[in-house]
Amino acid sequence: MGETDVNGGEDPVSAFTYGVDFDLTRFWKEEEAPTQEKLSPEEREVEERFALTYTQTDEGKFVVELPFVPEHKPLGESRSQALRRIFQLERRLERDPAKKELYHKATQGYIDEGHLVELKLSNADLPVDKKFYLPHH
Repeated sequence: MGETDVNGGEDPVSAFTYGVDFDLTRFWKEEEAPTQEKLSPEEREVEERFALTYTQTDEGKFVVELPFVPEHKPLGESRSQALRRIFQLERRLERDPAKKELYHKATQGYIDEGHLVELKLSNADLPVDKKFYLPHH
């Protein structure tokens, strides 16, 4: 350790000069990017599907197909829980008109952007294992 004159003689600054090599080595090891682990066959298939199916819109957004497992277990009946959640939310919003207004504006934004669409009755008649209602919170 020694003093270094870095500001024209005013207030000398102490500097530590030992251990720099060790500290840099440790720093680079800690900051090193993790090595790529081998992908499972399923992960490799998802990566390949992404590479083959993604597109980019004129606005610059990426559109990606969801990677569904072909032989999945049925998700089960979800409509009753989804209805319970939306009714609970409606009761909560009735008690807070400001939140209700914000909620409706946000929902309308999703509709305007095409992220939210009304369920058509033809889809509502699908078997339970072919549809899933996302419970709202």
